[in-house]
Amino acid sequence: CFWLDLDCGPDKVKENKGYIDQPTALVALKTWCKALGLPRPNVLVNSGRGVHVYWTFGRMIEEAEWKPLAEKIKALTKEPGKDDAGFDIAPLLTDQTRTADIASLMRMPDTIHLKNPADRRPVKVGRIGEHLDFDLFAARLNELVKDQPATATGNHSDLTGGMGTPKGAPSMKLECNEENRAFVARALEAAGV
Repeated sequence: CFWLDLDCGPDKVKENKGYIDQPTALVALKTWCKALGLPRPNVLVNSGRGVHVYWTFGRMIEEAEWKPLAEKIKALTKEPGKDDAGFDIAPLLTDQTRTADIASLMRMPDTIHLKNPADRRPVKVGRIGEHLDFDLFAARLNELVKDQPATATGNHSDLTGGMGTPKGAPSMKLECNEENRAFVARALEAAGV
């Protein structure tokens, strides 16, 4: 999968490294994705103070094909270019240290965000949608950033020792509880999505 870390809070706004709150971050994300013709991330996580978003696919992605695409996503958050009408697309404010770091570990759902021990906040899954089509996603990134072509296909080995999901088998679907769904509903409603 690919991910972005959208930080929120007055301190992040002051540093021009994030958004005032989660609904504002989600509006910026939706606007950025729409302007670039990218699908919206299919997994949203309330990280306690910000939002972690993920584009997941129905297969493992080897580092050799993941890294160039992650670098393209990172580049697009900083300098997204122009939309089809020729207007500048606003950069998406993300934690730039995370996007193209394959070893990055994001906050795990059902844990507590403890950066400020006096203000403990739960980390909750907001939305989990269907897996996206990797080849279409990679092709769109390659259209948007042409300087370093990334492959849309390649070695599809995974970490299951050759025991991957058989062709035609259903992908695993995770369910989220009502509290998590309520978070997303409130955030999306506040964002006008």
